[in-house]
Amino acid sequence: MGSGSFGKVFLATEKLDKAFKIAIKVIDKSKLTKEDIESLRNEVKTMETVDHPNIVKYFETYDEPKYIYLCMELCTGGELFEKVSSKDHHLSEKTCSEYMQKLLRALNHCHS
Repeated sequence: MGSGSFGKVFLATEKLDKAFKIAIKVIDKSKLTKEDIESLRNEVKTMETVDHPNIVKYFETYDEPKYIYLCMELCTGGELFEKVSSKDHHLSEKTCSEYMQKLLRALNHCHS
């Protein structure tokens, strides 16, 4: 589905329910420092405690010798930045305000 400097993201389906799809982020440990790994573990601890409709849902982590696998909700709506900055697509003030409300509610939830 995508890739970055530390790994790739793959689409996965449930064996018993093919309609249930998730994203699996595969992180190559050889590209991480000890501080990066500790930061990632702290991020996972935070994701385990966050439950909000506007924050990607975290399911579980598999930590193996070479890779870390993060299993998360599949979000197919695209990048918010691309929607907002696209010259081909005009966003109304109402739509922008709705995006901001969702973003600020999620941020408020994280801070609480």
